[in-house]
Amino acid sequence: MEPALECFAAGVKDSSLHQDRVRLQLLFEDGTVLPVEMRRDAGEALNNELSDWLAGRRPGFPTGKGKT
Repeated sequence: MEPALECFAAGVKDSSLHQDRVRLQLLFEDGTVLPVEMRRDAGEALNNELSDWLAGRRPGFPTGKGKT
C-alpha cells in the first residue's frame, strides 16, 4: 500500500516545556507541519530505527527495500 502522505523533512529539538521530552516536527510536501512531542528515550529509539532504515540496515520498513 502506498503512503497517503510523504514526509519531506524531519527535525528534532528539545521541548521548551519539559526536560525529559523532545519535539519531532515532520514537514510534508504541501507545507504542512506535524509537531509531535515525546519522551526523550522514545525519540532516541525512533532516531536509531530511522537511521538504521535509511542506511539499509533494517529490512522491509516501510517499503520493503531495506537490506538484511
